[in-house]
Amino acid sequence: MSITPDRKIVATGQMAQVDQLNKKIPKVSIHVWSIDNKTQLKELKNFHQRAIVILEFSPDGSHLLSIGQDDQNTLAVYNCQSWKIVWSAPTSKGKATGACWKNNV
Repeated sequence: MSITPDRKIVATGQMAQVDQLNKKIPKVSIHVWSIDNKTQLKELKNFHQRAIVILEFSPDGSHLLSIGQDDQNTLAVYNCQSWKIVWSAPTSKGKATGACWKNNV
């Protein structure tokens, strides 16, 4: 879970099992919520293959970083206006335990 610096938006990660024709297919998504309205603004899906392990908004709230629990702990950076991925890359085969922004985007 991560909250924007202005405390208006929260992002949460989800992994749920979906049974499609007796096959367990994980549904992995990031949900973006308005804190004031308590409504979902966006569901970000179809990138991470397993659980979302890290979410972190940039210091200015313009981008959201996510790391998934796949074999290479793949990282994605989303633009918070379009909610499109602007950058992605594998991190490492070791377990990801944290992430932070070094500079404003």
